[in-house]
Amino acid sequence: MAILVLDDEKDARESLEVLLEFAGYRVITASNAEEALELLKSNTIRLMLVDLMMPGMNGDDFIKRARQQGHKAEALLVTALAPRHASALTELGIGYMRKPYDGRALLNTVETLLRKGVGDGYAGTCGGDNLTVA
Repeated sequence: MAILVLDDEKDARESLEVLLEFAGYRVITASNAEEALELLKSNTIRLMLVDLMMPGMNGDDFIKRARQQGHKAEALLVTALAPRHASALTELGIGYMRKPYDGRALLNTVETLLRKGVGDGYAGTCGGDNLTVA
């Protein structure tokens, strides 16, 4: 099982990859939603860390598409902006973390999401040291 990191910004993607691999996780990366959808077909993904603002398909649309295709991995949007539709994301079981994030807070969030179990649904936000899981 792996964590999928989807971000169009190479530095952000590689930073997440290094942090997660250092913590012992298997990480698969993608630079766009189409590439990530292909990776979902051939890999067992337990958690998707997805940038919100990307060219083409944005992060929340990617997560919706992945779920429509039957992928039940937990999902966390990583974004520099507070999503205008945060309550709608929560209803869909999609949490978000604001950039810049603290590495320790991100790893704590990842651990919490993975403990919840695939498809159990995460609802909440994480910023700094605040994490709410419903």
